[in-house]
Amino acid sequence: MIFFGQYRYNLDDKKRVIVPAKFREVAGAEGLGFYITTLDGEHLRMYTASVWEKVTSELTEKAFPDPTTLHLQTLIFGNANFVECDKTGRISLRNATEFGIEREVVFLGVSNHIQIWSAEKYENMMSNLMKNSGDLTKHLQR
Repeated sequence: MIFFGQYRYNLDDKKRVIVPAKFREVAGAEGLGFYITTLDGEHLRMYTASVWEKVTSELTEKAFPDPTTLHLQTLIFGNANFVECDKTGRISLRNATEFGIEREVVFLGVSNHIQIWSAEKYENMMSNLMKNSGDLTKHLQR
């Protein structure tokens, strides 16, 4: 399952937003529930159940994790929640404002997960990526 593309939607007054139909189609075989968390506090990441299981198993395999893994666990699990699409395809982003999402939401398909950005942070992130695209493409040539 591969997610790709960029879609823009607006939050409603109850902090709900429509998950792009293409993403719901890709995830459809697993149902319309997603795990949402953050890795950096800048944007949200949305995972299907099968990918979430892989992520969590890798993070929890050590009985006594090193400090870096423990910090990652705290960040990922402490901010995680499970959401399901309603009959109109919406999910609740109750903590959207913590990530600067006031109204416009950008959904970005990135391989095995979906990123959720505020429009402003997304534009800044993409601008920086484009400025450094030469360095990034060198990585592919290795």
